[in-house]
Formats: sequence, C-alpha cells, structure tokens
Amino acid sequence: MIESNYLLRYLSFVIGSGFRQSTQDFLLFAKNKIEPSVSPFKFNYADYEIRFPNFPGLVSTDKLPSSFEDLLEISRTRAFIIIKDDKIVCEKYFNGSRESIFQVFSITKSVASMLIGISISEGYIGGIDDPIKKYLPEFSNNSLGKITISNLLQMHSGIRFKEGFSPLKEMVISYLYPRGRKLINKMRLEDEVGKFFHYNDYHLVLLTVVLERVLNKSITEYFEEKIWKPIDSEFPAYLCLDNSRNGLEKLESGLV
Repeated sequence: MIESNYLLRYLSFVIGSGFRQSTQDFLLFAKNKIEPSVSPFKFNYADYEIRFPNFPGLVSTDKLPSSFEDLLEISRTRAFIIIKDDKIVCEKYFNGSRESIFQVFSITKSVASMLIGISISEGYIGGIDDPIKKYLPEFSNNSLGKITISNLLQMHSGIRFKEGFSPLKEMVISYLYPRGRKLINKMRLEDEVGKFFHYNDYHLVLLTVVLERVLNKSITEYFEEKIWKPIDSEFPAYLCLDNSRNGLEKLESGLV
C-alpha cells in the first residue's frame, strides 16, 4: 500500500523534474543547518592561473566541446577548482555562480563513512565487524540481523534493492520516502550476506539509524562538531531530512 504523503512527494518530484534528479532537489526536503567555523580557513590565490588549451580542430556544439571549459559547461559541472600548496590556481563556475548552493548527492555517503569511523574511534560503535542487531534489536530474530557494519559500508549486504522510476521501486522509495526509520521494516534479503556488491541506498538508511541510536546528539550536530568546524569551513552546509517533524538525516544523498 502506498502512503498518501509519499505518493504526493513522488508526484511532485515527477512533475517538477520528470524523474531526473537535480542539484536543486534539496528544495523538496526539510533541512538541518550545519554551522561553519568561527575562524574559517581562507585559501589565498596564487599569482598565476592555470589555463586550458582548446581541443584542436573541434567546433563547440551542444554535444562536442571545443575546449575544456566547454566540456565543463556541457556536462553541467557546477564548480571547478584546483588548489596547489593551499593556493587557488584555477577557479571557475558554470551553471550557477560562487554563491549557488546545490545538493552533492552520493558524496554524502563518504561523509557517512567518516562518521562511522569517528563513532568507532570514540566508542559509540564497537567495530565494523559488529552485526547490526547489536544496535538494532528489532533485527535480533531477523535474517538481516547478521549483516555487519562492514557489509553496509562495502555494500554487500544482500538486501533487495530494485532500480527504476516506479514508486514501488526501492531506488525511488529510499530517496523520497518521508519516514525513513520505517523503511528498515520493509527491507528483505535477496542474496547471501557478504557475497555480492550492490550499490544500494538502503545501506545508508541502516547506517543512519545505527548512528542515530548510538549518538547522544543528532547526526547533524555530530557532523558539525567532528568534521565541518574542525576543517575550518567558511560557509554553512545543510543536511536534508526525510520530513520536517523529527526527520531522519539523508546520509545517502542529502548533503547541501
């Protein structure tokens, strides 16, 4: 049975983007703000700028770039920056400006991995070989309970995850479902645990719920405290939530 609030979000997504994910998708979701450092690091500019030559003999079209910058424009790149020795030697923006904000999608998964590592070093999680039933007791008598933190990080859990744009496909459900915590009750094993790699956003849903259970603060606060402020970030960031009331952070794709 499709819940009405999920169906409404799905229809809004389809009408607004025609099934195409966009760097502006964060507008669909509630968000937590991640505050920057009070003493941010600022890169200086080098006294030279790298310039890229044109591709010889080519004329730029919408499919055939004549220069590297045309390639960045056509490929819908947002920002291109090269830093050497803590100095900016190339900085260009396309399809937006320096002030534009956008969703970085699966880069968020790397943030989730870092947070898992930090939580292990601080004793919140025992280690990557711990089964998830240690932190999610509802799986104690469930076949998913033997999945380990490592299985989730390396994406070989065996959890069913079908791709496609139907509202019944897990690819869409994991992205748009407004009550992510309840998704763990919908997950089923399809393959043997640890046998096959399958790029699967359900892994991140489970890791998010594990982190939420073990931390004494929100995942947003933990990210801000352990990563965003320590790297002396100059600007705020945001983390999308699955809904505006006690929402679950979207660590599969929601960093903005």
